[in-house]
Amino acid sequence: MATLTSATVQTSAVAGVNVQTFTGTLGGPPPPVISSTGTRPFSVDGDTFVGAGAALGRSCDKQHNACANAANGGDTSIGGVGTCDAQNQECRALISAKRRRAPLAPIPAVMPRVVDGRIKKRALDLGTCSDATILFENGLDGRNTPAFIAENQNDFNHGSALNIAVIAGFICQRLGSPCNAAADVQASCTSASAAAVATTQDQAAADVFNAIMGGEDVGSAATSTTAAAAATQTASECSIVAATTAAPDLASTTIDAVVMTITSCF
Repeated sequence: MATLTSATVQTSAVAGVNVQTFTGTLGGPPPPVISSTGTRPFSVDGDTFVGAGAALGRSCDKQHNACANAANGGDTSIGGVGTCDAQNQECRALISAKRRRAPLAPIPAVMPRVVDGRIKKRALDLGTCSDATILFENGLDGRNTPAFIAENQNDFNHGSALNIAVIAGFICQRLGSPCNAAADVQASCTSASAAAVATTQDQAAADVFNAIMGGEDVGSAATSTTAAAAATQTASECSIVAATTAAPDLASTTIDAVVMTITSCF
């Protein structure tokens, strides 16, 4: 079963956070999978990885090796290497479950408005700064692979990065100072950053971040209604830790704010 992880963890403070949630203990618990920032943000016993899946798999395998060594060494409490194999399958099954169910982006505090049948997301008030959009493009800083960069280099003048955590974390930091954005906007950025970090590190991650922080056209009313319903259904399968405020139908010109905090199935 997926374990809930709050989507409001700050990207800049994830160092030291263990994202390994498997609880099997044969041969000892699985080594922690520590989440941090950087181009290889996950680590297991000093080994670093680009993706969470690979790091979690290494953690499961290390536990399996310890379990098998104990079983082969005569530890009768384990019940044989076959028991270790079964535990490893359970550990890896949890990784697959996370991939199927994560990430669930938080529903933003300000819902979209409908203009001529198109959904227009209300831009957040970024204080003295503007446009927190993150791009995923080729040829940045002489790189051979696509990378992330803030579109607004006047307010968020940071070079490109292969992991969105670097750019999103920088934007969220700048929103505090010097942008002086409101606390709820900074919280939205933190949520957007966490959701983007939990997504595959490509255009999808930028889309997740921008959907929460940007002011872009995000599609037709019908499409957005379907997406909202799907998100609500997925959220109910996980957990909703704050009550929602009822909102009018999307067909109306404007939509009242919906205050909701969603946790990711991770």
